[in-house]
Amino acid sequence: VSTLTLLKTVFRDAMVYSNGSDVLSGQRETVAKLATNFSRKKLMNLILACENLLDLTLKNGNNAILITKTCYDFRRAIGR
Repeated sequence: VSTLTLLKTVFRDAMVYSNGSDVLSGQRETVAKLATNFSRKKLMNLILACENLLDLTLKNGNNAILITKTCYDFRRAIGR
């Protein structure tokens, strides 16, 4: 749960990075790279994927399936 929460915050930071907003995650270098390499739409898709996965995690989903779904959802979120 904490990893997905951190990822969600990093993706949020990348989405607002160009506006000069504070980096809440403390991952300024990673945020800058994400902001450069991904569109706002893709970053929003990644945030939504994190929210969906957090919901499944809280419902005590099978960890092996959740890891596979995480990889699938993240790839899909960026259009791959």
